[in-house]
Amino acid sequence: MNRSEAIDVAKKTFEAALKEAKYVVQNAQENSEGTWTVRFRWGYTGEPLGHWFEATVNPLDRTVVYDHCK
Repeated sequence: MNRSEAIDVAKKTFEAALKEAKYVVQNAQENSEGTWTVRFRWGYTGEPLGHWFEATVNPLDRTVVYDHCK
């Protein structure tokens, strides 16, 4: 999996979890095992992008684990 693919998977996960929010990708990093961590800043319409969202994309077992502020 390359960086662009990892970001696409994380975006789909974000959009499913936080349907109406706007976001911007902060960064995406791959570790030595091939797992990607993608971080976003986000906010609902009319508010600043002051929240965080992080998705860990594992292409080997095809899982995504995510967490975000409430």
